[in-house]
Amino acid sequence: MLCLIAFYSLNLFSQQEDNFSDTLKRKHSPTLASVMSAIVPGSGQVYNKKYWKVPIIYAGMGALVYFAIDNKKVYMKYRDAYIYKTDTDSLTIDPYPDFSASDVETEMNKWRRYRDMNVIFLSLIYVLNIIDASVDANLFDYDVTNDLTLRLDPILNKTPNGSHVGLKLRLKF
Repeated sequence: MLCLIAFYSLNLFSQQEDNFSDTLKRKHSPTLASVMSAIVPGSGQVYNKKYWKVPIIYAGMGALVYFAIDNKKVYMKYRDAYIYKTDTDSLTIDPYPDFSASDVETEMNKWRRYRDMNVIFLSLIYVLNIIDASVDANLFDYDVTNDLTLRLDPILNKTPNGSHVGLKLRLKF
């Protein structure tokens, strides 16, 4: 049964040279670009020969990771201060004596929200990286010829009631 499945999945070619060379021609794979970008962000863009996108991806991801770590540090500082304010131990030193417990809790929640938003945006950039690689791979072989022109020209229309100035948009195939 295994041999039957293996032989059934093989493509058999006749001796026509045209069909054989078309079949051997390698297509640009959107699936491969997506998988590459999912494993290593930016590698799908390199596969698609869109090298200029890689620094943008890593700059955005790096900035968001930096701010997420920084916001987590500030959150942890306020969380510890909130714990110190609400405990009943008289030996605990209060790092923010001018703040009430609710003020510290408000700051703690604010910095946690900032951290969470950075993680959400980081995930969004990661997903957009994969989508961009797939779309670019799908459009890799798309032919854009130089025969398409779009011109925007000023125009002066003379009518019996007077002259009118306008713009003319012309698309030439």
